[in-house]
Amino acid sequence: MWEKKNEEDKGRWNEYVNSETGESSIKEHKLRVIWTSCKEDEHEFELTGNREVTCKKCNYTKNFIVGLEKLENGKIIKI
Repeated sequence: MWEKKNEEDKGRWNEYVNSETGESSIKEHKLRVIWTSCKEDEHEFELTGNREVTCKKCNYTKNFIVGLEKLENGKIIKI
């Protein structure tokens, strides 16, 4: 059975403890890296769709504006 640990009301941070297992309702989560991108000037883009380019190294996808930008040697260059 879950019981409130403190009498003081702390809103969403109220801690409850399971009297049978000793488990607390407040837990610490460890963060992990899901995806990392290249630095802005290190992308190697290739055309993958209509006005869409994807970096070969990190799979970052970006739209580009035809006429204002061009794809040259894997880099997006403003015209």
